[in-house]
Parts: sequence; structure tokens; C-alpha cells
Amino acid sequence: MIGKNFPKEHIIGTNNFSHLFIIICFFILSIVLSYKLSKKEERIINRYLIISTIYLVITEIVKMTYRFIKVGTFSHVFPMPFCFLCIPALIMYFINNDKIKYIARVFLCSGSLMGGSLYIFIPNGSIDKYPLYHVNAIHGLSFHFIMVVIGLTLLFKRMYVPKLKDFKYYFMFMGTFSVIALICNYYSGGNALFFGNDSGIPFLKKVIEKSHLLHVIIVFLGESILLFFIFYAIYSLIMNIRLKYLIKKEELQKS
Repeated sequence: MIGKNFPKEHIIGTNNFSHLFIIICFFILSIVLSYKLSKKEERIINRYLIISTIYLVITEIVKMTYRFIKVGTFSHVFPMPFCFLCIPALIMYFINNDKIKYIARVFLCSGSLMGGSLYIFIPNGSIDKYPLYHVNAIHGLSFHFIMVVIGLTLLFKRMYVPKLKDFKYYFMFMGTFSVIALICNYYSGGNALFFGNDSGIPFLKKVIEKSHLLHVIIVFLGESILLFFIFYAIYSLIMNIRLKYLIKKEELQKS
């Protein structure tokens, strides 16, 4: 479960049947668990969120400590990828302030949910490099699974109903942490929020070779603007389909 002493054939990899099977299981389990959890009282859901927050914080501290012992550089110890932002969002959720709590819900149901969902298609540093039983794979999959379950649960329970005007809160949240990420990258040479390097993406590699500033702008626009509107478009499409289904069902019952 730890280290690199495992057969290479145990690695699931990506873009194959095993990866497709993992994707299907990931979403089926997250949807079923979220739906069942949404049927519980809000205090039960909040208890689940507390347990999830504790798990995410502890596992991140353990991961950072291990990296510090192994590598010893700040940029590797505290990389601050996009999905890390679900932790401060969860902490904000439990602050006794309605505005802060609402901003947290906006991010948890949009950026965090989308980030967790996209991860399973590109599981960087998880099943693409390690066996399913390896601690790195378990941490990566469980971390992002929790992100998806939290976002879906809040949506199913209607503890947050997406509105287009909520973009300003999402942008406010992302803008704040983008500034923090840029400061961290400046002093550590890291890749917080993927602003530091191309993250292995061919398109961004070409961009960053021409202009690092352009790279930062493109990544910022993608994370802080485009992602929210993609989420809202998907949500609106699903709700329209659901509405048409309910209307048709009601018409059949009357006839």
C-alpha cells in the first residue's frame, strides 16, 4: 500500500476498460450515497460534513508531512491544487455567518463538485500511477469522491439552489484564493492552482512557452469563470429535462 514496490501490471492506468469501470462505479456510488444522504435531516448531513472535513484535513496533513520528510521543499509540500479549495470552503461552511456560509455552498456545489467529477477522468497521481490498493490511489479517489458526494447532497437536499447571479460569489471566492496562489508561487516556485507550470497539458505547454502571464490568465479564466458557467449549464439542462418528465408524467396520469 505504501512505496513503489508493486507490479506495474497492477496499475489501472487511463483510457481503458478498467478506467471506464472505475468511472462508472465512482458516479453510481456517489449519486446513490448522495441521494440517500439527502433524505436525512439537515443536522445529520452537517454531521457528515464535519466528519468529511476532519478526514480531508487529517489526510492532507499526513500527505504534506510525508512530502516534507521525503522532499523538503515548500512547493512540493503545499502544492494547493484546485480541488484543495474544498477544504477552506468546508471550513467556511461551519462559520456562523449566513453570507460566508452561502459562499461556501456556492463553491461546494459548483467548483468543488465539478473538480471532483473531472478528476476521475484524469486521475493525476492516482490510478494512473499506482494500483487501486495503494495509499496514493485511495487518498486521491476518496478525496474527490467526498467532494462529489458533498456537492450532490447539498443539491439533492436543496440546501443550495444554483442561481446565475451566484457567479459573483464564486468569482469572489476564486479571486481571493487565486491571489493567495500567485503569492505562494512567487515565493516558492510552486504550481498552486496550476498557475506555475503547464501541469502536463500540451496546450498549456505551448502557451507558457510563449507567455507565462498568458498562461496564468487562461488558467484563471478557466477555473474562475468558465467552470461555473459549465456547471450552471449542466444543472439547467438536467432541471429542464426533469421538468419535462414531470409534466409528461402528470399529463399521463390525467389521461
